Amino acid sequence: MTDLTSHLRRALRSLGRSPVLTGVAIVTLALSIGLTTAVFSIVNAVVLRPLPVSEPERLVAFCELERGQDDSWCGASVPNIYDVAERSRSIEVAGAARGWPLIMKTTEGADGVRSGLATPGAFASLGITPLAGRLIEEGDQGETFRRVVVVSHAFWQARLGGRRDAVGQALVLDEEPYTIVGILPPSASIPELEQIELWRPIHFDPRSEQVRDWRGFRPYARLRAGATIEQARVEVATIASTIQREHFAAKPGWRIELRGWQDVVVGSVRRSMYIFLGAVGLVLLIGCANVANLLLAQATVRRRDMALHAALGASRAQLVRGLFLESLTLALAGAAAGLLIAVWGARAFVALAPSGIPRLDEVSLDPTVLAFTLGVSILTTVLVGTAPALRATSGALHETLMQGGRTGTARRARLGPALIVGEIALALVLVSGAGLLVRSFVAVMSWRPGFDQEHLLTTWVLASPGRFQDGRAVAEHLSRAAAELRSIPSVVAVGSGSAGPLFGGDGEGHFAIDGQPASAETRQATLWYDIGPEYFRALGLPILRGRGITDEDEFGGPLVAVINETFARRHFPGTDPIERTIRMLEHEADFRIVGIVRDVPPVRPGDPTPAEIYWSNRQAPRPATYFIVRTAGDPSAVARAIPARLAAFDPDLQLSEVRTMKHWLGEKLVRPRFAAVLLATFGTLALVLAAVGTYGLLAYSVAQRTKEIGIRMALGANPRAIVSGVIGRGLRLTSVAIVLGLAGSLALTRLLAGQLAGVTPTDPLTFGTSIVLLLGAALAACLLPARRASRVDPLVALRAE
Repeated sequence: MTDLTSHLRRALRSLGRSPVLTGVAIVTLALSIGLTTAVFSIVNAVVLRPLPVSEPERLVAFCELERGQDDSWCGASVPNIYDVAERSRSIEVAGAARGWPLIMKTTEGADGVRSGLATPGAFASLGITPLAGRLIEEGDQGETFRRVVVVSHAFWQARLGGRRDAVGQALVLDEEPYTIVGILPPSASIPELEQIELWRPIHFDPRSEQVRDWRGFRPYARLRAGATIEQARVEVATIASTIQREHFAAKPGWRIELRGWQDVVVGSVRRSMYIFLGAVGLVLLIGCANVANLLLAQATVRRRDMALHAALGASRAQLVRGLFLESLTLALAGAAAGLLIAVWGARAFVALAPSGIPRLDEVSLDPTVLAFTLGVSILTTVLVGTAPALRATSGALHETLMQGGRTGTARRARLGPALIVGEIALALVLVSGAGLLVRSFVAVMSWRPGFDQEHLLTTWVLASPGRFQDGRAVAEHLSRAAAELRSIPSVVAVGSGSAGPLFGGDGEGHFAIDGQPASAETRQATLWYDIGPEYFRALGLPILRGRGITDEDEFGGPLVAVINETFARRHFPGTDPIERTIRMLEHEADFRIVGIVRDVPPVRPGDPTPAEIYWSNRQAPRPATYFIVRTAGDPSAVARAIPARLAAFDPDLQLSEVRTMKHWLGEKLVRPRFAAVLLATFGTLALVLAAVGTYGLLAYSVAQRTKEIGIRMALGANPRAIVSGVIGRGLRLTSVAIVLGLAGSLALTRLLAGQLAGVTPTDPLTFGTSIVLLLGAALAACLLPARRASRVDPLVALRAE
């Protein structure tokens, strides 16, 4: 212990004798370790930490998919969930849940409640037991479902005052009385539906064939004890084949995939999170290489000091241990400062992150993260301290005393450049990756839909469905609401609908042209939207042929539809689609085509424009819709007036935030901007560290060659030749690094392909710009040492020797 304390004191004294080197090393390690810890804290919370449910490794999902469908969504129909659970020997219990907005009426008026539908198996799969009362039971479900609800712990505390007698209390939801039968515990967690405050039974028979194709439910299932997920996958695939033959013979690509719920929750972001962790890991390597180079230079200078200690009886092991203690001191100091940077970095990460990243609210510097930081510190000590310690104590140290401490310079001259080449190569990988994401962000930012975005507002409304006798009453009520908005000063047009290709709410359906039967091979799909008469006018989309949806297209009248250019071009090549008939198979309805509307280009450049069909929301009404409001003046003034006007018209209308098109586009830009900013930050830091490392290497080289430079200048060497030699050496190292970095970049930037829009992973402009930036940084790093070399006074240099 005494020996260790002595070595530690010596290490602190040694670092104190070089305050500049020590300061630079600590700052470099603090930035590197701090950013690495910050990103790991995000990855740990989002990807690595298990779901907060009982035995999370047994929680799985049945995901229904069709051929060509995006598999990022995991949903299933209730009848299919019941069928799989009954036929499987690996599944213990299964259930389903989904959001289902309800309007709660209180003495203070109507208020929207975050509510949902659930089957009993959903709670059982998640291992949830009630805090009070009971949960939803099988007998509660069906077309004559019992109007009972189970409330969340947060709802119980906030809305019901946490009273135990809340069980049995009545609530008015959608104009109907419901009875509270249970309260969930505070620990209850329902993945992907954590914000739901109130649960009610499903309002249909869970085995009804009419809802077998309704895949809008989240599936929850629990494996039996001892069953593996691989066994269950094989079994579920076999059961799915049977279900397909029985119910989905016309869908050859239909299937059910069994996934762990951890994969369902984080699968869409896992790749991005690991890319960011890998990127910041490269920054850590560059920082370690930089500090190793600094210590390597110092170790070469300190060989005479090492030789003196050896002459006084110190063993090589003792000398290496002392140098490792210096490295450990630097690493721990850098880690301590890095924890402060990690706190700041994690907060910035969460603030910039898009809303689609799950579990961001769980980010913290927990024991796992602190253990990671300690492990990184130990790894940093090894990476930073090994080479300097071995170099400083290698060879015959007694010769160092005789030669003035100059031995070992040649050895260091080989290792130092190798570290710099590695730094610049890694920096090029990060800079090129950041460049690709920045270009992708700029491409998305430059989206031009072909209509004025400045004076467009949107809001989503829900009319309580329990108040209306039929669809005609719903359509008339929403039409009157639109008329109220139209009377607001400076409002030009008010459209309504399921939002079309811009704001979400689309559905996909299969169709046949002119009623022709569709075989499994010819079955085709299209996106469909229900819209009001002023939808295209409000949005600013022109009708290219025929007409749009009008006031005459009313409930009970002949069904009509408008298609977009892509639909017409793809499904009616060389023919006129006007007056042709499209049968929507799932809706079992025939629509007569009356017009063609211009395409709306996708927000992501390079994405294909889908085929789309629009029909009247007065002929097929739904109680939920978007209002799209076009204004002539300042849209912010109208945005403030919309909630008040709708509340005066109908206090029971549930209303979302009124947003401008700029706000909507800003949300679309959050994810690409986040990725671009994060990787650009890492790339910039890597570039700076690589430049500093290059400068340090060349400055040290010039200092070591002072006598040689003095002799050359005494013999008549041109100062320009001295400058050229120093700069040439730096650029030669940079050139080698660029070749290696390009090879690494071309391999690794392909991992970014899924996050790019409007640019390829091998974009030559991005790589060319990255190379120019690296060369510029290297040249700037070479200039100061080169100028110093050119100003060496031969007499002073020779006298110093």
